[in-house]
This record gives sequence, structure tokens and C-alpha cells, in this order.
Amino acid sequence: MSNGGNSCTWHSLRIDRCVCVDVTFAQMRAFADDRGAADVAQLRSAFGCAENCGLCEPYIERMLESRTVIFNSVLTPRMLPRGT
Repeated sequence: MSNGGNSCTWHSLRIDRCVCVDVTFAQMRAFADDRGAADVAQLRSAFGCAENCGLCEPYIERMLESRTVIFNSVLTPRMLPRGT
């Protein structure tokens, strides 16, 4: 059965960078490994990531914990207590 020339191609979700500053999580991980950066604040200072929209912050946290640099699902920010 023909679909009239229209085709639907499914692509998997691939999140691999802070889009605001165009720095990959792999680059951040290499920096963290070389310089001993252990938290988002140190990577924010080095690259400027997680300063604009902040959507990359949960991925950076997960990258530091798990060493993963490509994500296939949406992560949401951790809820922080008020006043922090």
C-alpha cells in the first residue's frame, strides 16, 4: 500500500550538548576528568553552560554522576528547596 510519497521517519532523541553555548557533554566530561571538576558550578564557570535557559543542568549533573554523554530521554531539573 502506497502512502502517496509521504514517508515518516522516526528518529531517536539525542541530547548531547548545551545548546546555548554549543558545548557537548563529552567536552565537559573531558574537562572534568582533566581538571577535576566535580559539579555544575565548575563547568558553568569554565564553559558558560547552565547560565541561560538552564535546561542542560540536569544532563550535566547526570553526566558527572554516570559518565554518560548522550541522553535519549528528557531529564527534568531536580526540585530544590526554596531559598537555595
